[in-house]
Amino acid sequence: MTEQIITIQGVKYALLPLKMLEQLRSKLEEFQDIADVMEIKERISRGEGEYFPSYILDEILDNGKNPVKIYREYRKMTQEELAKKSGVSVHMIRKIENGESEGSISTIKAIARALDLDIDMLI
Repeated sequence: MTEQIITIQGVKYALLPLKMLEQLRSKLEEFQDIADVMEIKERISRGEGEYFPSYILDEILDNGKNPVKIYREYRKMTQEELAKKSGVSVHMIRKIENGESEGSISTIKAIARALDLDIDMLI
């Protein structure tokens, strides 16, 4: 037997080898991941929220690409189309995408609305 039951102040505890505890934690994490995937699939089937391919986040987080540009391209919009839809000049969109400007909060809000995103996705 690899585990023991002990009682301390009337409360029963299981005493088990650390390796066994680590294995249990790993399995629990796997089950939680499976449950999370099932929940996301259910939300998608109900049409709730929007989910992006992993390459979108890879481009932004791992490769340091500008989120405005990445999401604009994902939406298949040109800079001119985004400018028209957001009311932000093409020049400013270019500056933001090239990293020459961060843009004001109101500018980023307008771009987020035009791209149908939460502002958090762009900052």
